[in-house]
Formats: sequence, C-alpha cells, structure tokens
Amino acid sequence: VKLKQNAIIPADNSQSQQSQVNNNYSLDSIFEPCYPNAQTPELLQYFNVTGQGNVDSAILHLQSSQIFEVVEQEEIYYVESCANPFPPVDDTWIVQGSLNNDALSLMEANCAWSITTGDASVLIGIADTEFEDTHEDLIGKISQIDGPVSGGHEHGTQVAGAASAHTNNTKGIAAIGYNCQLALERIQHSISGSTNSSNIRKAIWNLYQDGVPIINVSWTGSGLDPLAATEITDNGTTLVLAAGNTPTGNSHSNISNIPGVILVSGVTNEDKHGPTGHRHNQWVDLCALSKNVTTTKIGNTY
Repeated sequence: VKLKQNAIIPADNSQSQQSQVNNNYSLDSIFEPCYPNAQTPELLQYFNVTGQGNVDSAILHLQSSQIFEVVEQEEIYYVESCANPFPPVDDTWIVQGSLNNDALSLMEANCAWSITTGDASVLIGIADTEFEDTHEDLIGKISQIDGPVSGGHEHGTQVAGAASAHTNNTKGIAAIGYNCQLALERIQHSISGSTNSSNIRKAIWNLYQDGVPIINVSWTGSGLDPLAATEITDNGTTLVLAAGNTPTGNSHSNISNIPGVILVSGVTNEDKHGPTGHRHNQWVDLCALSKNVTTTKIGNTY
C-alpha cells in the first residue's frame, strides 16, 4: 500500500489490528515499511501489509479506510527453470571423468544449448598467441587463421578450445561455442608471451575488418584508442576482454564503459571470486571459471 500525503497509520495498526469484513475475512494486519530509512520522502509512504484470509476482502477493507492512495495485491514471481536441458555431452574426457566440466556447469551450458547450440556462420574471433590447428578437437572448427608465428606459445590453443572446441563429437572436451566457428589471429610476441600494444591492436583491427562479430582478447591491454573501440562496437562487434590475473590494476579501463565492451574476471568452481586472486573492480562486467579450466593443449592433448 501507499499512504496518502500526510496520512498516518493509526497507532493500533502499527503492530496488529483485529477487524471483521463481510464475515469472511479476519484481518490480523502487520504494516512493514517497504523502504526503511529511505532518503526519498515519498518512499517512506510505502508499506507491505500481511494478514490472513480472503485477499479481495482485505483490499476492500484497506481501501475503505480512506488513508491509502494505492492498495495493490502483491504479484507472485518464480525462478525460471530450464524445462528441456540439452542432453549430457558424449566427449570422451568428460564422460570418463578424466577432466572436469566445471566451466560449462557454472554457465548452465546444457540449458543454454536448449535454446541454441550456435551456428557455423557465427565466428568467434580470438587474438592470441599460436594455435594448434591440427588438434583433434579443433580440426574443422577454424574458419580462418592469420598472423605471424613467433613463439610457439600454447595460450592461443587453450583459449580456442575453451571457446569452441568440437562438442558432442565423442572426443576430448566440450566447449560453450558448440557449433560456432573460430576466426584466429596470431599476435607477434616473445617466447614468454609478452607483446606490445601495436601488435595487439593490429590483430584486433584485422578481425574487425574481416567482419568477425565477437573478438576475445586475453591480454592485459588492447592497444585500442577509445575512438577505435567505439567504432568496432558501433558496427556490431563485441569485444570480450580479460580483466586480469592480479587483484589490483586497471586493465582496459580506458574502454570498459563503451557499450559492447565486456570485461571478464574469474571465479572458482564453487563460484567464489576471492580465492582466484583475479581482478575485481568497478570495470568488471561478469565472471567465468578461471582456475582449472578444461581445454585443449598443444601436443594434441588437454
């Protein structure tokens, strides 16, 4: 209910009131502020009323008191459950329990796949190190691969597998991308995996120029000017950026508030952020599993 301006709930109603309405409703009413200690004065006029009996009679009773501007029955809401989850995957390493399936479980992938398992026409762009395109779970999943080979680093292969390794192919692992294809762009880097901003920027821009709708960047910077990031996202490409593996810092903060830029940090398989030690700040948009992630690895393994 909402009290009329300057109206006051009678003192005997502040805790409990016994009333009889049409002989079919006994109101033992308790008025509880909806927004206690609100700084907006109007919010202090809202109360939740609880009681026993017929709801329609209760509403008539409250309306007849002439002190309420609004009297409404509360709506009932339910948690939306997944009616037809996708069947469990048959990927060997998952089925045999050799590797965990925690990332997909946290994302409720089987429910997501009941809506769509992706499409080969949807490209997931990844700007990273090298990619083992001969891996059994990546063969046939790569639509394009460009950029220089400079260090033989395995990170790119790991990210590619997590994004869209073959799923339900009786081999290896499953990936959230399921039927989506990969557009891979190698970034020139050192043996340790470091690079400069211009190399990252070039890889991202190449994927954008190719019309790739999703670009993943797992580096601590993008090299992008906010104007460039705005052009990319304004033209329908989503940038997914790693918030970083240290508790403090401001990676990608210069472009984080641009619509279409998503900063991702990490949680454990128990959905807890703290133990990961990964970034947690005002620029993070969402989290995914970031420890013990099952994915593809160089050497045709996992």
